[in-house]
Amino acid sequence: MSQSRGHARRDCFLGLGVLALGLGYFLAIPWQVSALADGADNISGRTLPYLIAGVISLLGVALVLQAYRRLWALPRPADADRKEGAEQGTGMFSRTMLIYCAVIGLYALGMEYVGYMVSTAAVLLFAMWLHGARGKLLMAVMAAVTPPIIYLIFRYGVQVPFPDALLF
Repeated sequence: MSQSRGHARRDCFLGLGVLALGLGYFLAIPWQVSALADGADNISGRTLPYLIAGVISLLGVALVLQAYRRLWALPRPADADRKEGAEQGTGMFSRTMLIYCAVIGLYALGMEYVGYMVSTAAVLLFAMWLHGARGKLLMAVMAAVTPPIIYLIFRYGVQVPFPDALLF
């Protein structure tokens, strides 16, 4: 039972983090994306980023609400179990969050200097490895196929330019 409560608490904090990320992204859009459209009949260049920020924020709220529902549905553990449950899993979750924050920072730097394709493939490989994927062929295929697909969708479908870098 304490592990389930620990997971629900973890999901609650994760949901708050996702909500904060979505709101931070929402607030950063005016400084990152021009409001000018290509023509009078086009929508603003900020529309898609605002939609993405809204979806991220809504997913964070949904995760928090789902975690609270699970927390209230579970019986409260005894005091001895409560201490054991609080110690279980918290360090791993914090370490994983710190690792992801560092990876996101390196990814942003990598996109600017190395390029989108190489940086995205490296981050995908690392994320899959961190979450336990061990199939080397599947990891290689996902890292090779996903970045070009995302690039094509955003570059030609939505017309979002990518930064120029050393290795594309």
